[in-house]
Amino acid sequence: MGRSPPPPLSLTPSYISNLEQTSSLGGTPSSGTYSPPPLVHWGSSLDLRSPPVSFRYSDIVSSPSCNDRALVQLYKHGILRVHGAPTDREGQWELAECFSGGGKDKREERDRSIYHSNSGPMKTLYGSTWSTSTTSTLQGASTSVADSAYTSDSLPLHTDMTYFHSPPGLQIFTMDTPAPNSGGSSVYRDGFHAALTLWEEDPQAFSILSSTNFTYRYLDEDQGWHLEASGPIIDVDTTRVNPDGKPVLKGVRHNDLDRIGFLPPLHPPSPPPEFYAEVDRALSKWDAAVHGPGRVRVHLREGEAVIVNNNRVMHARERFTLKGGERSVVGCYVSREDIESRWRYAMTTK
Repeated sequence: MGRSPPPPLSLTPSYISNLEQTSSLGGTPSSGTYSPPPLVHWGSSLDLRSPPVSFRYSDIVSSPSCNDRALVQLYKHGILRVHGAPTDREGQWELAECFSGGGKDKREERDRSIYHSNSGPMKTLYGSTWSTSTTSTLQGASTSVADSAYTSDSLPLHTDMTYFHSPPGLQIFTMDTPAPNSGGSSVYRDGFHAALTLWEEDPQAFSILSSTNFTYRYLDEDQGWHLEASGPIIDVDTTRVNPDGKPVLKGVRHNDLDRIGFLPPLHPPSPPPEFYAEVDRALSKWDAAVHGPGRVRVHLREGEAVIVNNNRVMHARERFTLKGGERSVVGCYVSREDIESRWRYAMTTK
């Protein structure tokens, strides 16, 4: 398929200076000026059940203007809470459509068939939509369940699919059945807030974690999956700086359960021995920043969904027991390309 020729200079948009760009998302659409708002780095005081990060499901899927407001807040905070969300496959698909595909109004297209549009969930080894319930039909029989999310154990703060070269842009969690006791609460942490805390407190540790590639792996013998990818824990845009001198962050890739040991290369040259000690020290400092003050804890109710920027916001889960019932969460992913496209379209002044 051939590419269209570039527009004439008279139609070239007025670009924002890269040196003054405080966002984590670069680039300008072919028409208009891309003007994203500054990011909001949040801590434990963030209330997920209050504006500006709380929305009603029916408003997002039925109102393009509300959908755009949700996109802006998701860009700024990296997290949204949506209440009144259905827990079936169609409900997950419709919510994913609001943050994927082209930016035009999709209501008429959605009425025809949600499964034949060019938007919706990102297909992964877990299927297009997934459920942590062992009895749900939301997830296909041949999809992988070799993940700690399918247990009742606690899960540490992490981002998902670090073993993908391009991890998903968004993850959508919708509570289907809360745990029959007080366990199973969800925990969220702004990875950008943690990264900037590390930058302020230990610039050397920040430098190591933003310049060293770590490898992440996923193995599922039952379904035949062996996935690996590498990247820095803190991804920095080295071509831009913020006006206050702080680094421009592009993403966080963090999962202690999937990261494999940091070993010397098979072939020389090898780093000096002290380098590995420096990496260990940096990882320890990062762990302290991640698990320090700044976490948000919420016990999700049935029909409450949380949408997170998977390249920024880490999530965790507290342990729960299955006595008297089960805890079930349904959801899906949206690709990074899709959500970044929607952000550019929604925040461009024509």
